[in-house]
Amino acid sequence: MYWGILIGLAFLMYGAMRGWSIAILAPIAGLIAAATAGENLLPMYLEKYMVTAGTYVTNWFPMFWMGALFGEVMKVSGAAQSIARKLIDVIGVKRVVLAMMLAIAILVIGGVSVFAIIFVIYPLMLMCFKEGDIPRKLIPGVLIGGVIVSESSFPGNPQIQNIIPTTMLGVDPMAAPFMGYTAFILMFAAATIYLNWEVKKAKDRGEGFVDDRNELALMAQDKELPNFLLSLLPIILIMVLLNVVKFHVVVSMTAGILLTILLFFNNMKGKIKSSLGAGTSNAYPAIMNTALAVGFGGIIQVLPGFQQLVNGLDAISGGNPYLFAFIAVNLMAGFAGSASGGMTIALNAVGDKLLATGANPEALARIVAVSSVGLDSLPHNGAIITMLTYAGVSHKDGYKPMFIVSVVIPVIAGLYCVVLGNLLY
Repeated sequence: MYWGILIGLAFLMYGAMRGWSIAILAPIAGLIAAATAGENLLPMYLEKYMVTAGTYVTNWFPMFWMGALFGEVMKVSGAAQSIARKLIDVIGVKRVVLAMMLAIAILVIGGVSVFAIIFVIYPLMLMCFKEGDIPRKLIPGVLIGGVIVSESSFPGNPQIQNIIPTTMLGVDPMAAPFMGYTAFILMFAAATIYLNWEVKKAKDRGEGFVDDRNELALMAQDKELPNFLLSLLPIILIMVLLNVVKFHVVVSMTAGILLTILLFFNNMKGKIKSSLGAGTSNAYPAIMNTALAVGFGGIIQVLPGFQQLVNGLDAISGGNPYLFAFIAVNLMAGFAGSASGGMTIALNAVGDKLLATGANPEALARIVAVSSVGLDSLPHNGAIITMLTYAGVSHKDGYKPMFIVSVVIPVIAGLYCVVLGNLLY
């Protein structure tokens, strides 16, 4: 019975890789699975698909919105650029990979949205790659590397990849700190070493920086950036309110947005309205693309074959709840092409089953978070496509480093967390 679900999943993944909209693919994929099970298609679409997608929007839109707004005001005020520029100045262009990875990690941990980070960091990275004579094709790998190693593993961060599993499993955003911090260190070190190795290989082949799109000549000169320490204050405020004062993540993010506007009002004068509007506009496609993928999960999890699929995964994991969570979340994130979508589908389907095993919920939450950024970064992932497109790099030229830092290394880190879960919890 579960073969229809697999056909639907394959259709969803193939179509996404071919560039079809998730709004078209996800309901069709769900209805294909439902049709093979003999279900009435209209109720499946209206009562399962749309209700599940709508519930996701209701639950998580404030998080997406606040993250997009914070990213936009940090970008427009120059605060995000100030943090990145300071790290470049301190660490040096000769170690541009390390400098950029640190800058991206700080912004991610502070709550800046991924898409805002792309637009903030790319121009700085372009200039540094030119000065270091590093091929442009490695830019997307560094961009995705800094994002992936931080958003899921670092305890206490306000990104959706950390908030969804901790909320759905009823634990604090600081869940499993030792597991999270060590996984972050493992991934950050491995990604930085690997990317530097790619830089060295490129230079050994005689490859260097080529501004084939004439971007540097078209870039405006840097505006006067705000003070580095002041630029860190909104990030620090969010982390303190979320993890020390224990405010809700939406309240914490709102406070960070307001502080950014107050601190850098002169930089943002005349731009506040447009930046808040742009941030809001950025939130819409982000939440809808994820919600529509989650709606697919709403259909398949009520089909008879889904329980067979779950039982099969349970057998593969040998009944170990941590390994089961790792496998289930990775697979769902891979099929959906979304970390938040994949973990939501998995937790909606088997979250109660995992908790019923008596497994430590904090360890489960961290394993789910880290696992969500493994197979989600396959070629059809939205962030992957955006980064490659924005940098003007093809999948053929730029995806291999992205695959290593955003799939291979996180999968290894997820297995590391599974081992820790079984040893320590």
